Amino acid sequence: MRPETSRELFLKELGYDIANLTVENATNAMINFYKLQRVEGCDIENDGDMLLWQWGNGRKSQYRFELTRQFILDDECEPFQLSLCLYFDNSSRFLNIEDGNEWCGTPLSVDEFYNKILNSTIYEAVNEMVSTNVTLTYEQC
Repeated sequence: MRPETSRELFLKELGYDIANLTVENATNAMINFYKLQRVEGCDIENDGDMLLWQWGNGRKSQYRFELTRQFILDDECEPFQLSLCLYFDNSSRFLNIEDGNEWCGTPLSVDEFYNKILNSTIYEAVNEMVSTNVTLTYEQC
């Protein structure tokens, strides 16, 4: 796949409207997309195709749970990112959870990365919540 087709391919593989995604579905979809789809023109051995998981206050009144696939093309200086972000109303359940992020550098470590997400405090906090908004963006940083 070429990075510029990643958004459309992700949506096609997902098979339904992103507005209906749960945290569980979103996590599974992005992990599977990373496992199954390789990117042309990225050196995976040198961090050319990685996953980033971020969480925290994304907007003033909202909390975000975000999974981003980052592509660094051999002929580009700046990376491209396909970001899937679920937003939640800020609530007291987030008070003791620090904002953070984790990286997955290769498909070989994706299962460990996936388990880290599933066993996290933030995943537990948002897994039963209904998101207020879901976005899927593709852009160059």
